[in-house]
Amino acid sequence: MPAECLITPDGASVTLFWAGRMAEPDDGALPQDLASLFLGPVLALVARRLGRLPLHAAAAVSGGEAVLISGPSGAGKSTLLAALARAGCPVLADDQAILDETPDGFHVYRGQDRPRLLPDTLAQFGLDPVSLPRVWSITPKRRLESPDFVVHDGAGDVPVGRILLLGPRTGGGSPGLRRVPPVAALPALEAMLHPAFLPPRPWERATLFRRLARILEDVPVLYLDRPDGWDALEATCDLVRGPLPS
Repeated sequence: MPAECLITPDGASVTLFWAGRMAEPDDGALPQDLASLFLGPVLALVARRLGRLPLHAAAAVSGGEAVLISGPSGAGKSTLLAALARAGCPVLADDQAILDETPDGFHVYRGQDRPRLLPDTLAQFGLDPVSLPRVWSITPKRRLESPDFVVHDGAGDVPVGRILLLGPRTGGGSPGLRRVPPVAALPALEAMLHPAFLPPRPWERATLFRRLARILEDVPVLYLDRPDGWDALEATCDLVRGPLPS
C-alpha cells in the first residue's frame, strides 16, 4: 500500500499519509504503538534525509565489530540475535540498523536494542512472554528484556564488520558461511532499505545506490546457511562469531 511521510526541515512536524489520506491523530493511541512508529519507520526516514542508511537488519557486536543480520520477515533474524546476546554478543539493534559512512568506513548506531520475538520463541528461551512488553498492541511480538541477554552499553557507533543474509533453513547438516558475489550482493542490500513500504524517491535512488556500492567495497556480505532446529543455534552462533571464510 502506498505511503508517504512528510517531515519539516526542523524535524518538529511529521505528517503521515496512507493510501493518499492523511493519518488522523488518535487520542487513545498507546505509548508502545507511538514509540514503535517513531523509533521505526519515521526514524528511518529522518535518518535517510540526514544522509544515513537505514537497513532492515538486526545488529550485534562481536570482536569489537558489528555483525548485521538481514533476511525476509520470519527468517529468524531476531531469534539469532537473541541467541548471540545470550552467548555474550551485545545487541546493538533489532529490526532496523542505521548506518553512517565515516572516513574509517561504515558504522552502525545503537538502536532499539531489545530483540522482538513471538511468544513461542520466548518460551524456547525459557522466558514468560506475558511478563514482557508488546512491540505493538495489535501484534503478539514482545520485547526481550532479561539480564541473561546482553545489550550494547556504549553511546557511540560501532564499525560494521560483516553482513549476513539469511536464507531458508535446511533440513540438516552444519551451519555454513558463503561469500555473496557482488552481482548478487548489491540487489540484496537494496532490498534491505528500510522502511520497505516507504521506498526512496526517484531522486534519492542514485545516491542510495552509490552508498550501497561503497558498502560492498568495505564490508563482506555472506550467506548464512543454517540447519533447522533449536539444537543448531549454538553452532550457528559460534560460526557467526568466528573468522570469515576465505
